[in-house]
Amino acid sequence: MSKSFDLDPPSRRTSPWLLVAGVSWFACLAACDAETGDPDPLDEPALAYRAGGEAGGVCDPREQIGIRPGPSCPSSPKWTGAKLFDVGTPWLETVDNTPVIDDLGRYCRYTWTGAGVPSEAQIAALAAGAQLEGRSASCRAVTAQADVLTDALGPTLRDFFRAHTGRASAADLGLPGTGTADPRVTVLVVDTQPNDFLTPPTSRHGRHMGNIINDITCPDGTTSCRVELEFVIGLPRVGGGGTDFVHGGMVATHADLAAGIYEGIRRWELANASRPVATKLVVNLSVAWEHEIFGGNENQPLAPIRAIRTALELASCKGALIIGSVGNESDFCGMSGPMLPAGWETRAAPDASRCAELGVAIPPGQSGYRPLVHAVGGLDIDLGPMPHAREDANPRLMADSTHAAAGDPLYGGLTGTSVGTAATSAAAALVWGYRPNLSPAQVMHWVYTGGAPLPGQVADFSLDGTTPSPPHRVDACAALPAACNATSGGCPQMPLSCLNATPPDPDELSIAFAAASPPLGSEWWPWFDGSDDSSCVDSCGNPLEIMVQGENTASCGVFAVDPVEHLVNPTPDSIGCPTCGIEDGVISLSLHPDFDGEALDDVMVTLDDDLGNTRYYDLGVLSLSSSDYTKVTLDTSQLPPGQLRSGTVSLDFVARRTTTDPLIIY
Repeated sequence: MSKSFDLDPPSRRTSPWLLVAGVSWFACLAACDAETGDPDPLDEPALAYRAGGEAGGVCDPREQIGIRPGPSCPSSPKWTGAKLFDVGTPWLETVDNTPVIDDLGRYCRYTWTGAGVPSEAQIAALAAGAQLEGRSASCRAVTAQADVLTDALGPTLRDFFRAHTGRASAADLGLPGTGTADPRVTVLVVDTQPNDFLTPPTSRHGRHMGNIINDITCPDGTTSCRVELEFVIGLPRVGGGGTDFVHGGMVATHADLAAGIYEGIRRWELANASRPVATKLVVNLSVAWEHEIFGGNENQPLAPIRAIRTALELASCKGALIIGSVGNESDFCGMSGPMLPAGWETRAAPDASRCAELGVAIPPGQSGYRPLVHAVGGLDIDLGPMPHAREDANPRLMADSTHAAAGDPLYGGLTGTSVGTAATSAAAALVWGYRPNLSPAQVMHWVYTGGAPLPGQVADFSLDGTTPSPPHRVDACAALPAACNATSGGCPQMPLSCLNATPPDPDELSIAFAAASPPLGSEWWPWFDGSDDSSCVDSCGNPLEIMVQGENTASCGVFAVDPVEHLVNPTPDSIGCPTCGIEDGVISLSLHPDFDGEALDDVMVTLDDDLGNTRYYDLGVLSLSSSDYTKVTLDTSQLPPGQLRSGTVSLDFVARRTTTDPLIIY
């Protein structure tokens, strides 16, 4: 049966950066001085953590991931061995008793049972005694709502997002308002959300993704849909290095994610065993890691990363479509290109020989554009390039990813390529639901072909051996007719009314804000007469001229990059100011309720214009809340000279790290 649900308002920022890693000193190749080979001073602490660290640090030496010659994981003195992909382990739910064989059975997780932290000699003895290949510590690194402004602007933002992603109505899709139906497609969301919706998640990132997918594939509250959602906890880690497999976590190790993917595959297979018609599988990966720090593009990456790739190869061999987000601009200097696993679009899906190694026989004649992962990039609310997009990371598929609102009841303010990834998974699932005989490659062909070309955009990467195709915007309403017109039968009646829907007027946001302004609460109108302070530098060491009031000194803390802090915590972990915006130099700020009552140390605004100018404004300590909003008026002579293109607001909280959110340009 289709799973139809109403999700509570989100409290976590949509981020494509939610994931983790096992690493070693090979990462110095990406973080060392090119001439001397010495670690970059910025990355020295992170490299130290990755080399060994302490229990509960980024890399915990008490947990080692390795690959053995055969499918067994015998224990060693003071080490307990277990198969990584076995179900019924502490990190996987018990879903069946099928033994893991073939290549997956060679992945092992060794847990230290001795006192304290194992020495390098004890780890080396384990590796030698257990004959481990590619042994690595299991490391974690995360780079993975209603307030008065969101309440006021949410319906309009939802109109924009639905129009930009091609959300069709239930009537368009021929879905009855009542009753149930056997689903045709399962979308597996491997993220932070437990599959039991009555259990509150630690982080609602996965729940956000599900709400976006559900709003597109099962619209208007219908209970009879062709697409069902399945959630699996792929990010179980919580503070202090612990795990929570009931509520989920906010971070994971590579091994955690690999095991979660495998569990989702097995759960899907077991469900299909009792169905009259097996469902197709779409795997949504709104998660990522920095390949330049942790690796993964090598033919033989470290064991924990190779475990993810093997799990995804298994899914692909079983006919799944895998869709991942390319990530956002990095806090680190010089990071570029798509994050992983989305960057594995350059790698081909497994062939018959590789699938045989994984115990799967695939049908002959697989053809078309068949990468291991289909990558998705982000677009701004005006369908232009997403502000602060990741450099050199444009894929062939792009989707609206800024200030997204979806669902009913409504939630909004979500920004990041995670959003576009979820919308793309939904579009693919819709096409497959009406055209179940298509291969995964054919489904994505119609998702791409049905999308509108993006003038002036160039794809930066594609499957090795192919020429990158011009980027197209994902549009479910256009993809479905494109696929259905290629054959007859089984599709909704054409044409779909959403094909001729009037796009929302950009002025509607300003109108919605103006209409809601009187009841929004208290207002503060300080005149911000900025003077320059150039005492701060960015993560690359470049000086920043920041506008400050009077003789104040700019706060540099917002721009500091602590590599260890960056790697341990979700980035960003919460939405601070989900629907803040600027109009004619007046900035409107409202706090997300998660932060009500928390003291602010500083508020920083960054504005970019279409001429390439960037200016920074330190607004100092403000008293913000979710129940009203604050207006700050900038001196118009201090604004960038060109037309505003984008902006961000960074809230530096006393009790926790900084959150950074894009501004709506009214």
